[in-house]
Amino acid sequence: MPSKNTYIIEKYKSIILNNIINYYPEFTGHNVDINGEPLGGQFANTFKFTIIGASDCKILYLKLCPLYERLDPAKLEFQTLKVLFNDVFSKQPVYAVARPIDYFSDDNAYIQESVGENNLREFLLKNNSVFASNRQIRDIQFFISGSAKWLSIFHSNTLAGNGEFFVSDEYLSGIEGEFDHRALRKFNFSKELLDQMDSLFEMLRFFDQKIKIPCAKWHWDYTPGHVYIDKCKISVIDILGKDNVPIYEDIGHFLASLTCINNLPRYLFFSHKRSQGLLCDDFVKNYLHESKLEENEAMFFINLYKVKYLIIYFLDQYNQVSARANKHVGLLFANYRLVRLINRSLTKSVRDAVFYKDKLTFS
Repeated sequence: MPSKNTYIIEKYKSIILNNIINYYPEFTGHNVDINGEPLGGQFANTFKFTIIGASDCKILYLKLCPLYERLDPAKLEFQTLKVLFNDVFSKQPVYAVARPIDYFSDDNAYIQESVGENNLREFLLKNNSVFASNRQIRDIQFFISGSAKWLSIFHSNTLAGNGEFFVSDEYLSGIEGEFDHRALRKFNFSKELLDQMDSLFEMLRFFDQKIKIPCAKWHWDYTPGHVYIDKCKISVIDILGKDNVPIYEDIGHFLASLTCINNLPRYLFFSHKRSQGLLCDDFVKNYLHESKLEENEAMFFINLYKVKYLIIYFLDQYNQVSARANKHVGLLFANYRLVRLINRSLTKSVRDAVFYKDKLTFS
């Protein structure tokens, strides 16, 4: 009896073949061969299909998404891609999204066209060395700034009204929905840092209903791993597209991802100093330049949401290692790798949030 993956591959090879003229009219009258392979995936099950024609080759990705009680990610992602592909990024020569091909409600799945093979995360891991040349550093900065500009375009074109008032309970529940930040006290973070963080979170109530945060569509997992730098374009994949979410969710997530990249020391000479300093600064500078946000307010929320995602990254990685090995191994990994990796960035983000908080004014 064929495996589930084999069944899905054969099913969608047939679907793609039957619809090939609709997907690619240029294949009319051509014999094509289609190969499929499973790629797995942490949340969605992904398959790669290669269509080989007489003189051309196309690569498609099928995503089978989980279905939640109040959310159908496959439908939402496909509809978001259609809007972005047709109305937003079609006018951009450098910035792009994957072309949406088809949606299949029965399987909670959709097909998108490949945007290339060169992933920004892999590019960073291979090139952001302490021994990187000036040319390599300039190339890295170009792609980081491009990632910030892509996100700014995405947000500015999907803004919802005049934004929503900041509510501290909603911000804190965004952390506590997955983890309790007070759990950090069982790790080797300094008491001073944790006390400053608790004080910052306590002070947030003062800002309830006083500041409106810009809200737009939400990528949900905006990281270098979802940015591609092929075909002279900066393209982004796996866009959830949920409406009316604070723009700082995506910004904080990307900055935390830059901070924690290479958390498993796959590349021994990777420069965390550069990724956590220069590259994070480049991303923020370029996003602010494109978005025209008020600097003090934006920097307060950027640092606040970066703190949120650094906490989530830390506790998520601890839990993953503990589950794969055991809690003792997880604790060692957290204290002697993760704490050292993010402590400086977390400390700076907390202090910067406090610094910019004191600069805020209210009308």
